[in-house]
Amino acid sequence: MSSRTRSLFVTLSLLVAPVIAATTLVADRAAAQPKKDPLADALGGQLLFLTSSPPAEVSGPGWFTSHKISTKDENSDKKWVLNCMLFVKKELDSAKVDLMIYKSDKNGANFTFVEKREQYLTGEGRSFFFPLTIAKDNGNHEPNLKYQVKVLSGGASVAEGTIQLNGKEEKISGGPIDFTKEEGGGYRKVNKEKITTPFDNGDAKKSLNEIIYEDCRGIGAPSGSAVLVLTFSAEDGKVVKSEFSKETAIPYNENTQGCIRARFAKAKIKPFGLEDTHSVTYKIKIDK
Repeated sequence: MSSRTRSLFVTLSLLVAPVIAATTLVADRAAAQPKKDPLADALGGQLLFLTSSPPAEVSGPGWFTSHKISTKDENSDKKWVLNCMLFVKKELDSAKVDLMIYKSDKNGANFTFVEKREQYLTGEGRSFFFPLTIAKDNGNHEPNLKYQVKVLSGGASVAEGTIQLNGKEEKISGGPIDFTKEEGGGYRKVNKEKITTPFDNGDAKKSLNEIIYEDCRGIGAPSGSAVLVLTFSAEDGKVVKSEFSKETAIPYNENTQGCIRARFAKAKIKPFGLEDTHSVTYKIKIDK
């Protein structure tokens, strides 16, 4: 190649380079922008609970706000079936998210963690629909409380929503009923037999092992091991006292301690006899 030809080639390369760079920059900028999704733009960051699953076509965000519900009644199967619509501000890296479910106290405040669920999403862009069934009979969920659901993707919160689950409180009193009609059309109550079965350590250990408490440690809070003392009632098998043993050091702060005590206060075992209450110790361990 002659020196004149080589010089011309270099000049052309310098002229074309800015065009290539500009084209690449525009392409990168377009790739960085989220896909157009008018619904997610209007409702991003929200998890809505709806009266029904959305139709194939909607006129706009107004359909979702008009069909949004804040309470849900328990069905005949002791369950709450929720139609959920998730809107996120940025595209998700995965079609799977984590649902962190919390419940309030009777005053509608002081939310405590109940359970974590994995959920695969159906949809495209940044708007997704999925049904969520919450069962009353699993022992974790109670009627007439508010529940907060936070949606996590890659460990980061992307949306949340709150719903109150209405239902019937199941209270048993007055002893069992013999449903054999007496003369006159009434029912007669039978005498409740006194339970003579001793406290079942295996049943208690199984119940306590099922309780999730590791998430009670907040960011930057101390970790470590401690011993919890739990006292069960013989009459109904419920925990009547949940406290940390004073014989061993308690490495957790007050917030972590309160959260752990509240979780284990919900434990329940089979009723037992021969004593009014029974106390057990249970080792707690939270890793860093």
